[in-house]
Amino acid sequence: MYAGMADVARETGDETLFEACRRLWKDVTRRQMYVTGGIGSSQYGEAFTFDYDLPNDTMYTETCTSIGLASFAQRMLNAEPKSDYTDVLEQALYNGTISGMSVDGKSFFYVNPLEVLPEASAKDQRREHVKPERQKWFNCSCCPPNLARILTSLEAYAYSKRGDTFYMHLFVGGTVNTPLDSGVLGLEVATDYPWDGNISITVTKSTPQAELAVHLTGWCESHSLFVNDKPTEGEIRDGYLCLTGFNVVKEFCKIGNVRYVAGSQSASTCRYRQGCHPVWPDSLLYGRSRQADTDADLHRVFLKKDARFSCAYDESFMGGAVLLESPGLRLDHGSWDPDTLYRKSQPAQYEEVSLNWVPYYLWANQGAGEMCCWVHTV
Repeated sequence: MYAGMADVARETGDETLFEACRRLWKDVTRRQMYVTGGIGSSQYGEAFTFDYDLPNDTMYTETCTSIGLASFAQRMLNAEPKSDYTDVLEQALYNGTISGMSVDGKSFFYVNPLEVLPEASAKDQRREHVKPERQKWFNCSCCPPNLARILTSLEAYAYSKRGDTFYMHLFVGGTVNTPLDSGVLGLEVATDYPWDGNISITVTKSTPQAELAVHLTGWCESHSLFVNDKPTEGEIRDGYLCLTGFNVVKEFCKIGNVRYVAGSQSASTCRYRQGCHPVWPDSLLYGRSRQADTDADLHRVFLKKDARFSCAYDESFMGGAVLLESPGLRLDHGSWDPDTLYRKSQPAQYEEVSLNWVPYYLWANQGAGEMCCWVHTV
């Protein structure tokens, strides 16, 4: 619906309607959106509830809503190319959207949670909509075909054009040939993004009037840009590097510096308080999944403050992915009597453990198990 509003506003030139789209965008992405780019916190009505209500284990965030948000972002970009829309587009596509399909393409998530306990999904009716494994089909089967549709139309999300300006929103390897007002623009794009931050854009056909506008991703703190083999800062307009008269553009965006993400203090959900973080080395959100190692009781696992992460590409893992490892701590039950529910508080004791992290979109591809994205730090 939002995407349709933006289309109508752009086609009719109705600035009042487009201003309403801007207000909707701000409300959804500033107060209602999960770190995955998922939206829709309540199963009841598949709806929003109130500002900053972002539960992790009962959330709805169906795959279709992330697709809808990506479509909304695309329509807003068509009207006014700005990096605010592009950053959310990338966030939703790389996390809350493709997480809906298994690696083999044979099963699907309707709901994309940030925390899963299989026993709770099986025995608690408030969480029965949260599945620890992707399903073969649904009675209401909107998500599988919607996901197939967006993946097969990716070029419409990766690029757009206006007059003689060609916008590169997403870094996708391949060939581009498209007519601009002054003639055809041809590009060869080479990259392994998001596993690698090196992007090379080579011009195969152009005109003197053609302008290339390359999105500078908001998560990247340091860009190195080379145009025709010379370092440049170029003209940056609304988060896009704008260039004319180029032959080769190379961008080097450092991937591997893991950053902790903190939630707004306005979010009342306990997992959004300071001291509890997911990790995010690039455009991909990473989480703790029991499939990644054999640790049980993920609620007892803590991430060490200032922990150093190791990153390595594993071509044998789910078709290839960068995996993370870090030192951590697990709360030790010690001498706690299993028949004792409460006792006098005692100093916490921890044991050293190694924590493995997988991209959020790949979790639950190796059987049912626990998963959590927001991990406490000590």
